[in-house]
Amino acid sequence: EAVAAVGPSSFVTYPLPRVGERFPVSSRTFAGFCVDLAGSPAQLDEPTTRIRAVYEGVAFVERMGLSRLTSLGARLVTHHVAGGAAASDVWNGIRAAALGRTVVVSPGAGSARGAAVLAAVGLGVDSFTDLAVRFAGRRYAVEPDPALIDALDERFDVFTAALAEFA
Repeated sequence: EAVAAVGPSSFVTYPLPRVGERFPVSSRTFAGFCVDLAGSPAQLDEPTTRIRAVYEGVAFVERMGLSRLTSLGARLVTHHVAGGAAASDVWNGIRAAALGRTVVVSPGAGSARGAAVLAAVGLGVDSFTDLAVRFAGRRYAVEPDPALIDALDERFDVFTAALAEFA
């Protein structure tokens, strides 16, 4: 609730737990960044504001990944999320607005469930798609909040400009 109350962050970050990254910057020395909305380096000390900026930053990386897949010819129909990151309704709302698309959440669908799908595919009983749908469990959709889309688009522009300095 506190992170949701912050609203769109006044900071843009590419959050990394440690130095080194492979996408979209392939660099052993890339340490991520934190900038204000003018693109100047910033430090985030307040925990709630930092968490909000991290949620947005991860959603921006996800947006870049989906954009890259589209540019390579992938046809993106539905965006599904699962695992630990999908457990936060606030983060899913930020993700939907940052991506500008519906996000389908599969609560409880983590790596064990994915491994079970792969094992079932190996039995040849059903197609991968059919098994994935069957194993996905109960899902719900999170629609982009129109009130957040423009603000997150602006922050994505700051994000990509700051990232360009490292490319």
